[in-house]
Amino acid sequence: MGPDGSLFICVGGRGTHGTVYRVRYDAATERERRPLLLSLPAQAPPAQKLQACLEPIQPNASWSRAVWVPLARSLGETPFVTAALNEQLPIERRIRAIQILVDQFGGLTDQTLKALAGSTQPSVRTAAAWSIGFQTKPRPTDT
Repeated sequence: MGPDGSLFICVGGRGTHGTVYRVRYDAATERERRPLLLSLPAQAPPAQKLQACLEPIQPNASWSRAVWVPLARSLGETPFVTAALNEQLPIERRIRAIQILVDQFGGLTDQTLKALAGSTQPSVRTAAAWSIGFQTKPRPTDT
């Protein structure tokens, strides 16, 4: 996959003629045509940085991680907790916020996990349950 969303397919080899095909989608909407922000200015507003983190193309690709991981670390954990808890955000963005909290900030606190468990959106509750398996935040000790 390329940074613009193109799919590259290699065929042939082992004594046959090899070819690489590029498959690309001609987007119909402005949202789909919008290029990935490969670099934001350092003075970009936090809301723009948060959006770049919550709406990356291919978030697990190394070139994409090179963009959103530094942005996420510079923003800190709080905006992602707020996004995960925001019932007004699209489900995909809330789930992405949970994924970033797990990937970059050690998971969800007990308080955030309990709040997400009560979400009206089943997919968000599922993502919260998924996050438990990757939890590295220290848990309170029972005394």
